[in-house]
Amino acid sequence: MMTDPIADMLTRLRNANRIERPVVDMPATKLKCRVAQVLKDEGYIQDYQLGKPVTSKAGAADFQADPNTDLSQAHVVLRVFLKYGPEGERVFFKDRPGKQAGPPALSPGQSAQTSPRRPGHSDSQHQ
Repeated sequence: MMTDPIADMLTRLRNANRIERPVVDMPATKLKCRVAQVLKDEGYIQDYQLGKPVTSKAGAADFQADPNTDLSQAHVVLRVFLKYGPEGERVFFKDRPGKQAGPPALSPGQSAQTSPRRPGHSDSQHQ
């Protein structure tokens, strides 16, 4: 089975952004680290860190940041810190209105009579 690591990364970021989580952890690769650096440089995320998962004495899972982590080691984690505006508005993935269900928009200078019709739609539906 083929997987797309960048699509997986962006999906994790999008899902965390929707529920307003401050951080997202994911398996680290060199490519994901480079993508995270670009997102940081462009102002879409606050920061990112490399590290390893550790277990506390109480048995809870935690994250131990280590900038010198070797990506060839097992279980290296990329932690991305999401960015939100001053009033909590989303910076990375903004909400989009739903797709409009209707005829395609007209180009400049095109009238409704010359616009192409979508298959399965009769003229009576466009009146």
